[in-house]
Order: sequence, then C-alpha cells, then structure tokens
Amino acid sequence: MSTLSSPAGGVSRSSSPASAEADGGGTLRAMGVQSGGISELVEPYRIKRRRPDFHVVIFTTGGSAAWGAGGASGRFSRGSVRVFPAGKPHEYWAIAKWSMFWLHLDNSENWTFLQDDVEPAGPAVTTSPYR
Repeated sequence: MSTLSSPAGGVSRSSSPASAEADGGGTLRAMGVQSGGISELVEPYRIKRRRPDFHVVIFTTGGSAAWGAGGASGRFSRGSVRVFPAGKPHEYWAIAKWSMFWLHLDNSENWTFLQDDVEPAGPAVTTSPYR
C-alpha cells in the first residue's frame, strides 16, 4: 500500500492489485484493465481530467465525495458506482473521508459499451448497502 498526497493536500492510501506487475499472467491487462486500487481520501483531494484516454469506474465503500461531468453534478455515497467514459471531461473530490475502489479501463473494444448511449456524466448505479 502506498500513500500519495495531491498538490492540494489530500491523502490517498492506495494499492493497485490490477497493475500489470501484480497480474502474473497478464489476464487483467489483456482485458484492458490498466490499473485499479482501493483508496482512502480526505479533503481537499481532487482529480480533474480534461480528456482522459481511459474509462474510470468508481465504487464508493464509505464516506462522501462529489463529482462534476458534462454540466451535471452529484455525490458519491456508500454503495454507489459511477462510470466516467474515456474522452469526457470530469472531476471528483472528497468532501470528508472517502473510501473507494477504482478501475482505469482502456478505451478499447472490451469496454466500448461504456462509451455508447451514456449520459454526459456517465451512468450511475446505487446499490443497497453491502455487508
């Protein structure tokens, strides 16, 4: 697990089990998974992407954060999942302590459905709280 600080002072404790090195046989990489991890973030952590060349999937496991994309905005809460499609500007930030699992996926044939018929802010799914 590593600790990262953003220029604004937010802290991220992350591990990246989906990295190419951790995926001995390369199966995740072959499926277009660039990286992934579990992060614990605090205010003022903020990410802003203008035209990312990868899709971002975020599953919130606890805490609170907010997002903005395509003129829309909202909040992350425990059990929510949000997809930000490749090539679409977006940003997200911690409001309080925020725990989440994230994936960066190639903008490739494996994941083209994430680009098709998606609202500007990307699809959102809210699940019932897990146990």
